[in-house]
Amino acid sequence: EGLKYLEEHGFRESVDSSFLQFKGFYLIERVFNTHTSRIYKKIFTSASKENKILLNAYYLKYQIHNTMVLVRCYISKEKDIEPYLIGDERRKAKYTKAFEMPNLEDALTYISKKLGFNSEEVLSAHKKGVYELENYLYKKYYEKLMNFKFKYNNLDEKKFFDFIRTYIDLINSRTVIRLKIENIKTLNFKDVYIEGGNLSLGFFEDLASTELTSALNKINEHFGKIERSENSNAISEIDKRISIHKRKGDKILGSVHFGSPFFSLKYLFEVEKEINKLRTILKAKYLGLKESEIRGLIEWTK
Repeated sequence: EGLKYLEEHGFRESVDSSFLQFKGFYLIERVFNTHTSRIYKKIFTSASKENKILLNAYYLKYQIHNTMVLVRCYISKEKDIEPYLIGDERRKAKYTKAFEMPNLEDALTYISKKLGFNSEEVLSAHKKGVYELENYLYKKYYEKLMNFKFKYNNLDEKKFFDFIRTYIDLINSRTVIRLKIENIKTLNFKDVYIEGGNLSLGFFEDLASTELTSALNKINEHFGKIERSENSNAISEIDKRISIHKRKGDKILGSVHFGSPFFSLKYLFEVEKEINKLRTILKAKYLGLKESEIRGLIEWTK
């Protein structure tokens, strides 16, 4: 019934192209990823030559998503990777090809070269674990994005990159707290620190060297109080702070000019937010959660 409702409210092509071939979680992922891919394609097709440069830089985020899908599907021995991928058929083809390779190291080497990453560094991060690999890839992504030189009208750039800088600070904060809570001794924060935020490496190294409560208090001073910040749920509370910042993005980017590539990115942010809510609702229904439980899951993403 949920999928039928979506089919009647803007998701017809994505549902119709997936319904007979997939079921369960595969179907849910395929519908939403196909819908995201279609929207990105429409935006990209209508963009000017100059705007496509920035949109391509932003799209690397989806490519990293696909790379982590490859890794997780390989490890969990999934039968099909395609439903979890985002992008057109040409962009997805390299991941399905990599998924068929005899071992994950060959697959990662192939994808790394396609995306312009240092394959030796990627493999080194992978050997440390899935979390370390994902951290490395997104670290490189945000560093590339912050070093990206693009001029439209200066004001729109300023709003966009101010939004990204604070987002980077929140991601770095989350990493520090996770390292402390999980007592990870094999990973130095300096190795996963993402450059480009407002806060310096020294700030986060001080957090890493202090006890957890003091570290959380310092984070609260910068981003507002994180409620119920006990050890057990401190990471989820920072995730909520990240979600709040994403919502603020609507206001921060609210006055970007129509025709600006940042206007397109603002729209993509909104699409991603709505699709994440819908994905949560459908997966929760599939798992048989009660309405009150589902509302609780999506309450803080409003």
